[in-house]
Amino acid sequence: MNQTASCCMCKEKAQKYIKVLDGYICEDCERVISTLDVDDVKYEYYNIILKRLWHKFLVSM
Repeated sequence: MNQTASCCMCKEKAQKYIKVLDGYICEDCERVISTLDVDDVKYEYYNIILKRLWHKFLVSM
């Protein structure tokens, strides 16, 4: 059975994803993140989302 998960970056449902802490990142967002330059405007957005995931994970411990 194919499971879907909601991407924490783009909020789209995806069948191919990776689990990061308590969230999911779709294949498309993973590809974008891995090719972003630090100076790119999108870098800050993705960085904020990942920080929120990390914070949520630490608080739940």
